[in-house]
Amino acid sequence: MMRWLRFLLIMFIGLLAFVFLFSLFLPSVGHTERAGVIDAPLDTVMSRLTDVHLLARWMQGWSTDSVDRNLEFQFIEDTSDQQACFSWYHRGLTHRSGSFCITRISHNRQVDYRMDMPGLPFITGHFVVAPALDNTHTWIKWTMDMQLGWWPWWKYYGVMLDRLVGPGMEHALGSLKADCEQADTLGYQIHRIPLPFHTILVIADTILASKKYQALQQANRLLEKQMQVLGLSQQAALIAQYLPLHDSMQEMHVGIPVIWPAQADMKRMEDRLPAKFHLLTMPEGGFVLVATMQGPASKIPGAYRALQHYLQKQHLQSPAGPWEQYPDNLPVSDTSHLLVKVYWPVF
Repeated sequence: MMRWLRFLLIMFIGLLAFVFLFSLFLPSVGHTERAGVIDAPLDTVMSRLTDVHLLARWMQGWSTDSVDRNLEFQFIEDTSDQQACFSWYHRGLTHRSGSFCITRISHNRQVDYRMDMPGLPFITGHFVVAPALDNTHTWIKWTMDMQLGWWPWWKYYGVMLDRLVGPGMEHALGSLKADCEQADTLGYQIHRIPLPFHTILVIADTILASKKYQALQQANRLLEKQMQVLGLSQQAALIAQYLPLHDSMQEMHVGIPVIWPAQADMKRMEDRLPAKFHLLTMPEGGFVLVATMQGPASKIPGAYRALQHYLQKQHLQSPAGPWEQYPDNLPVSDTSHLLVKVYWPVF
């Protein structure tokens, strides 16, 4: 029995010695990195890397742990050496905490940092950015180096570092990408989607700009009446397009996307329509850019400007002007809280 115990003890000591000796050949710095391309200019990206308030917002998910309302931040700016830091504390079961400090900004192209977390070796790294050839995209690389020292368990931890934190870095870079691209579209989230409808029953009229919503309500009632006469069913919410004429007058085209009946004759159906009404057929396979605006009506022009800016940045062309869609009920007079989607056809 004692012989077996001595044998097992020798084996155990030998295994420890092997693990220790093998760890000597492992690097004393754990390294991982991720890279990507952001559809925004370099200045927009750098502002998210050098302002710790913005940096903390997109970088929350760098680890694989989820972030919730229990996460608290504290920001510190040391103007003497231009060092800016933030610390975090998570009031969860594990009470996770840590700090992040920008240590150097080089030529507006590289940001060095240090990160400290209790119970772990400190981490250093940097963000390197470079403009793409078109100057509208930015290439970014994020590196992370953990200083492991000579302890074997930390060296083995370093071997697994990429698998442990790499997915979280990808998630955080995705947050940075979304933040920068949204900022570069004047704060609006813009999506490119297939054309959501193809046949539209339209009424045209000339209106006073100040009577926009009253005219929309009347046009909506007239369109619904014609849909009943023609036996059409509604496919999507009311849409409208406005063309300025002179003074305060506008040419208004209001439409309801409809489901086209099988075997229906469009020419015969159009002949039954009164004046000012017509059926519009959108081409198959088209795309639209969509910007959603929620708030007062005075903000709707901002969605138009954001879409136009995005069109120019992406070098897209449009076969027609934009139109608005109203998923909610139209207001009678109070336009302080609207939900409006602005569509812009592109090719």
